Amino acid sequence: MNIQIKLNFREYLKLNLILTYKRIITWLFTIIGLIVVLAGLFAMIGIIITQDFVHLKDAILCTVIGLFMAMMIPLIVYRNAKNNYHTSKAIKETINYTFEKDKIVVQGESFNAEMQWNSVWKVHELKDWIVIYYNKLTANIVPKKALNDDQLAALKNVINEQANIKKKLLL
Repeated sequence: MNIQIKLNFREYLKLNLILTYKRIITWLFTIIGLIVVLAGLFAMIGIIITQDFVHLKDAILCTVIGLFMAMMIPLIVYRNAKNNYHTSKAIKETINYTFEKDKIVVQGESFNAEMQWNSVWKVHELKDWIVIYYNKLTANIVPKKALNDDQLAALKNVINEQANIKKKLLL
């Protein structure tokens, strides 16, 4: 089965944000940041109502720290995705995937790769993506929009036939 894809930056950024926010610690850090922002804002409202400006600096500092906590992860993900996308020629290229029973062939404009399925660590299906991991940091990404229903079913069948890889596929 052959599939051709071409990622744009927006899709690449969206996938990076989705993968980052799949971790509970990421959500926890962001939620704590938002709680700190709210605490700072409520403190400022109380200070303004009571006209007691002694602790205004503390309330402002609390709000700024909370904003930093809440915005730090998305900004880092954006910066890293932008840097990776613009410095890696392979990400921007049209990529042809050939999924066979025993191997995956990936061809770009500047590269060729052939991997046996037994070199795949896990396959994770998301709402809009299929992510094929070789380790925790290296993966091939296939947007589902590049697949019709028959191709998606065929790809899932090929993946399910692989006994030695972790699979997290949607029904």
